Amino acid sequence: MVVVNASTSTLTPPRTAAPAAPPADRPDGLAGMLRRRAAARAWGRDGLVAVASAWLTMPVVIFLAGGGLTRPGSAADLFTGIGQLSGLLVAATMTLQLLLASRIPVVDRLFGHDEALRLHAGLNTATMTFVVAHGIGVLGGEGLASDTDPVSAFVSYWALDDFVLAVLAFALLCLVGATSVVAVRRRLPHEVWWGIHALTYAAILVSIPHQLSMGLLVSGWPRVYWVAMWGVTAFALLTWRWFVPLFANLRHQLRVVDVVPEGDDAVSIVLRGRDIAALGPKAGQFFHWRFLAASLWRHQHPFSLSAAPQGDFLRITVRELGRGTAMLQHVQPGTRVWFQGPYGVFTDAARTKPGLILAGAGAGILPLRGLLESTPVVPGRALVILRASSERELYLLDEIAKLCAERGARLVTLVGRRDNIRTWLPTNRADFRLDAAAPWLADADLYACGPTAWTDALVAAAALPPEQVHVERYSW
Repeated sequence: MVVVNASTSTLTPPRTAAPAAPPADRPDGLAGMLRRRAAARAWGRDGLVAVASAWLTMPVVIFLAGGGLTRPGSAADLFTGIGQLSGLLVAATMTLQLLLASRIPVVDRLFGHDEALRLHAGLNTATMTFVVAHGIGVLGGEGLASDTDPVSAFVSYWALDDFVLAVLAFALLCLVGATSVVAVRRRLPHEVWWGIHALTYAAILVSIPHQLSMGLLVSGWPRVYWVAMWGVTAFALLTWRWFVPLFANLRHQLRVVDVVPEGDDAVSIVLRGRDIAALGPKAGQFFHWRFLAASLWRHQHPFSLSAAPQGDFLRITVRELGRGTAMLQHVQPGTRVWFQGPYGVFTDAARTKPGLILAGAGAGILPLRGLLESTPVVPGRALVILRASSERELYLLDEIAKLCAERGARLVTLVGRRDNIRTWLPTNRADFRLDAAAPWLADADLYACGPTAWTDALVAAAALPPEQVHVERYSW
């Protein structure tokens, strides 16, 4: 439902009824449906894990097929073998990282955008370890074989046509890897980090000739597989990072149609497009938005929908948190909007249990409103928790309170400062217990949205199985 303040807006889209809550005496029917859906999703996830495992195993197969274990056991051969195998593994982990960041729809539906990016970041350590092992192995093996030192081996390789490109790729990957460390990344402006991270593509392009010159890949099925591996990766990147967003924007033509104040530091922005249903957005999902106005187009923002999609209307609510979001408080109706998405599984599709707990802190409150509107609710077995440092940060409180009353959900507001970042409760409500507020906690899904430290503390307090926990963390 798109809710617009009638006193300040000329837009009043027709109300679309929220899904009917299942009868209180029939939660078993909902539980069965959710159980079947969760089982299908688990099978899909297991299938993708199997594909990823095979993807990482193929370099070992190629290495063994090329006689990797049949060489004499000299130190030079050992170093050379380590260099060759680690070089193959660099490409395998790198392509898997790129696939995880390609926004492939099936990966997003089964794992979610955030989890895919966490897996992408987690592979960075393996990639950089293999990069260093490749360099040490190859130069160490050559040095031992020719009875020279690694520096002399490096100089001897410099005459090879592709070695300069290999060194350039190595340097670029080290730069990207270093800036991907969380402690470093948080010190960089997002635009600077993104520009450095984009050097990954340059590193890949200059490294491919070096890869294909390796003796294990010069001919036969290993070479065919290697070209296909990079071809699949390039196809995924071009399709879902470039072509699909381009065609979606040309088709749906999103524009701002209304801007409604939500307190003194937030606004709801209502957007209208063409044939939005074909885009398939769901409450709880987010898009990357770029508002095409003179002072705004350079900044891209990830904002979740703050209401369930309705017809050709979408709504986001933007809290003022910096220079870019401050300018968005004054965006004008008629502004064209470039978007990428929808992304994420912070949606009804991830539910596994009939009980429901929706918890949001600050701007993390905003996605909960649409989710509450669109997911089945068993009256008496739903809890909505809104956490804020002050009353003014309880965004969309009136709308959420009305939905809770309509749907039979209990609403709790936790307002106040926290003295300890390891707790999710304000000091004045330290006695609040989740299991007391929701005695059916073990048979519920928890949706938590907010800053990383807060969501982590809440998840720890809930102590639910991972499949019953769904988190959107707001962090950089």
